[in-house]
Amino acid sequence: MVVALLCCATLQTQAQSGLSNEIIWKGSEFSAEFIGGLNSMNDGLHYTSTEESDAFGTRIVKYSYATGKEVGVIATAKDIFGDVKKKHRRIRIQSG
Repeated sequence: MVVALLCCATLQTQAQSGLSNEIIWKGSEFSAEFIGGLNSMNDGLHYTSTEESDAFGTRIVKYSYATGKEVGVIATAKDIFGDVKKKHRRIRIQSG
């Protein structure tokens, strides 16, 4: 009974505030927040991001979700190509 009353009160409040499909789907108020440029790892505890370095070229860096701190480097352009001086020596990560 209490749950039903709360649901009715919530719906009434939303109706009074002018909530509409247009506000929900076209506005930014209900849009999902996200961070671009990172890839979640399968363990659910870490993510990777690419960073540029003069010494190593592109680096794929592993971070902890819990602390936000770097926990390791997975690979660098220097590791893969041996030479980072040429512009085409970049690592690209494709999502999906």
